[in-house]
Amino acid sequence: VCNVKLPDLLDINTLSFKLIALSGQEIMMNKRQITIVDKVAYVNLSDTQVAGGIYILQVFENETLLKGIKMVKQ
Repeated sequence: VCNVKLPDLLDINTLSFKLIALSGQEIMMNKRQITIVDKVAYVNLSDTQVAGGIYILQVFENETLLKGIKMVKQ
């Protein structure tokens, strides 16, 4: 699980999340994989088919990139 602090003034319904592998493959995250509590997004990759490796997690509000975070899935 990766924890991502979100900005305070943000409509969580406008957020989307995407994983980018080092190979360039893009994987859109679905709502089941993300839980948001008190402006912290918990991204759970344990129940996915995503292979272990290094990824960039991108957080978007509508079409605007808010954050890019390097993460490792074991």
